[in-house]
Amino acid sequence: MQTRTMSGGFVAAGMLLLAGLPSLWQWRRKKDQRSSQESLRDEFERDKDDVRGFEANDQGWSYRSKTGNDSRSWDVFSGFWEGDAIIKLVSTTDVYLLPKRAFSADELTELSSLVDKIFQEGAARSLIATQLRPSAWDYTLAGGSSERWQSRLGGLLLLGAAMAAGIALLVYQLLHLEDFEGGRETLLLSSSCIMLTLWLFVSPLRGFSHYRSQVERMPCIEATITSDAIFLRAPRLYRLLKYDRISKYKEAKHAILFFYGPEYFEMLSTRGLDSKQLQAFRDLLSNKIQKR
Repeated sequence: MQTRTMSGGFVAAGMLLLAGLPSLWQWRRKKDQRSSQESLRDEFERDKDDVRGFEANDQGWSYRSKTGNDSRSWDVFSGFWEGDAIIKLVSTTDVYLLPKRAFSADELTELSSLVDKIFQEGAARSLIATQLRPSAWDYTLAGGSSERWQSRLGGLLLLGAAMAAGIALLVYQLLHLEDFEGGRETLLLSSSCIMLTLWLFVSPLRGFSHYRSQVERMPCIEATITSDAIFLRAPRLYRLLKYDRISKYKEAKHAILFFYGPEYFEMLSTRGLDSKQLQAFRDLLSNKIQKR
């Protein structure tokens, strides 16, 4: 009897391990991304007292530091975000963190107008123009289904089987507790497996608070879709998505995920597009980007 119970425990643990390994890999990837972001921020804090220079005009921008000069044209522009203390300027390959205190009010206005000029040019070529209304719940479900294997049908079935096996094992142990040596320890192990299975079920929802804070900051996004790019504008934010920089895309319910590689993607809400606009957007994406 004890042998059968141990075999059932190994089966449940094995299914749980198969379902949990993708989560462990995603946790490691997220940790590496956070480390990269923290390194960028640490470098900024470490060098904030160094003499650095920044200039921008109609042709592009120039950034000077102790490592040398870096000049870029607006053709490689990818994003602009104005925070409370830091301005983030993003090109296709680099991120520039600029201290906001180094700019006067007029200089900030001038820099924003240079970025806005790119979006005005995009508006002149607009195929679709609308206001998107992102949802934290849509982002959570879309991100979970793409990042975590257990959010897909195969993973859910495997987790369900592991849960059923764990519960069956727990009930069996409760009914025959007196027949086992160390029965209470085995009971604790079964309960732990069930709790871990439940955690794997709900782990995709952990990103909800993160997406909710994003939606609170940007409840509405102005979107201009052209034949070669997507222009997104929100308070203190400009984002430019060029199709030739995106490797693949995937459509989820009320969101589209754009992949820039095997590990990095960003999401775009489709709430705000009517049925005709959404179909035209799908046709445009299918001609420009490979579908995942």
